[in-house]
Amino acid sequence: MSTARREATLPHTADPDPDPSTDADSGARTDAGVGAPAGADVPDRPAAPDGPLLDRHVLLLAPAPGPDATTTADAGPPDLFPPGTVLLANTTDRMPGVEVLPADALPDDTSGAASDDPLEAAVAQIRPRHVRVLVDLYAEPPTPSEALLALHDALFRTAKACAAPGLRPESFVVVVLGGVDGARVPHACAGLFTGFVKSLAREWPDTAVLAVVHEARDLVTAEPDAARETVAGPFPPVVYYAGGTRLLWRAVADPGAPAGVAPAPGERCVVAAGGAHGIGAALLLALARRDRPRLHIIGSTPLDGDGYEGEESGEADVRPERKDFVRALTTGPERLTVREATMAYDRLGTARRIRANLAELRRLCGAHRVTYHVCDLRDRAAVEAVVRRVTDEEGTVDLLLHIAGTNRAASVGRKRPRDFRAVRDLKVRSYAHLKAAFGDRQPRLWCNFGSFVGFTGQTGETDYAAANDYLNTAALYHCAHGAREFTLGWTLWRDIGLGATPLMRALLAKSGRFTAMPTAEGVDHFLRELDLREPGPRETGHPAQPPPVTVLFGAAERAALGTAAP
Repeated sequence: MSTARREATLPHTADPDPDPSTDADSGARTDAGVGAPAGADVPDRPAAPDGPLLDRHVLLLAPAPGPDATTTADAGPPDLFPPGTVLLANTTDRMPGVEVLPADALPDDTSGAASDDPLEAAVAQIRPRHVRVLVDLYAEPPTPSEALLALHDALFRTAKACAAPGLRPESFVVVVLGGVDGARVPHACAGLFTGFVKSLAREWPDTAVLAVVHEARDLVTAEPDAARETVAGPFPPVVYYAGGTRLLWRAVADPGAPAGVAPAPGERCVVAAGGAHGIGAALLLALARRDRPRLHIIGSTPLDGDGYEGEESGEADVRPERKDFVRALTTGPERLTVREATMAYDRLGTARRIRANLAELRRLCGAHRVTYHVCDLRDRAAVEAVVRRVTDEEGTVDLLLHIAGTNRAASVGRKRPRDFRAVRDLKVRSYAHLKAAFGDRQPRLWCNFGSFVGFTGQTGETDYAAANDYLNTAALYHCAHGAREFTLGWTLWRDIGLGATPLMRALLAKSGRFTAMPTAEGVDHFLRELDLREPGPRETGHPAQPPPVTVLFGAAERAALGTAAP
């Protein structure tokens, strides 16, 4: 069963902790609850009594029938490298008559012109009919190397070049060698490439866009399977081959049943990477109300000198109006541009909301039991320093919440390389840096905040889908190797983030292709997922874990996906 149908166009889904520079209103709340400081992200009122709007599903690789052999019976064996093919690869494989793109050629990031990127210039000169990308993951570690991320950049830049007028290829196929093992466990880095392909397939419905993830370490073994997939239309955008079996992702409805008991109040030590505002904060507040954990929050927003007089005393009315703030900063000899002044205002608003959330968290957990660490999660040394301070103080961390993320949606032809990297890296590099920093003292339970887009792909989201599908395959990989880790794929939230704006609410309601989840329902899903994965009392050991990737969606998404999900 396909992971996504190209004709199903789903709405953009909100990131749990969007970048304030791209979504100025993300996380803003005006209905602060009793006892909460003004501006705090407070969970919504209780859900309606008629039950949740979203169903819980788990992702599984399941056997699927192969391509229809009759489609190529008259033409003979299909060719993975037909005339007019170019190759991008991190392998030494070369085929006669196939031109190789300069995967290691770096663009000039100071200019947005395609002529400044040797790879894009090569595509424009060759004008390929077919693009093939070979990715060898066999020797790759579970967190991507710099060389692999450079190949991923080159994949995007190749697609960007092909999006130019008159250059759209007939096919764009990614073959991932060593991308899954005989036990049907994907390599952790496979999702970087499959998530990208899922979104590109939606953007280019008239091009055969496909990823074949194969157990084989060599192209000679994988080539026949990959070649058959290229001529078997209509086809799913992502196919796996392991143990001689063709596999597709299935989203299987699974309500789950709690296997453990939530820890006693005050017992749990939680580290949240992101989540000081927006949807993440609403969930941390709910966790604080129930469990009162020792809480460490890692965020990139400095809180000192935020520019608001009276903030500590709760005098929220001294905050200037946006128009007055922008006018003040765009006049005088050291004036800023309107865009710069607007971004400065939004940053100050984010800092204000964070301070309000921290005040409420400290009221719930204890004044000295909530610590905010200012740190850029993309800076490995900075992450190591924060984690060292936490583990020196706490010993073992009970729960790690990887919440950080951002979104800058744009079609592959219009997306800037630096925006592509920014979206991908905030999830992927942050994850890698956290894994490395904890070393042999990994948290007892690790929770990634993912997205429904990682499962389905989405137009304009080649970076976002790649990052979130990486969190899917990374959780599958690490869980299979003994870690207690899972990824929770969220859909659109109704009351916080992008979906809360009046314009977006009206637009999405008109589309009828999404389920707007109330905050209270999201809180319930989150707490229930944590309880489901609790191993029970530590002295009883570690029972079998539930499937490590959960996705939440409702009737509207299921209808849009059609046969893509049961």
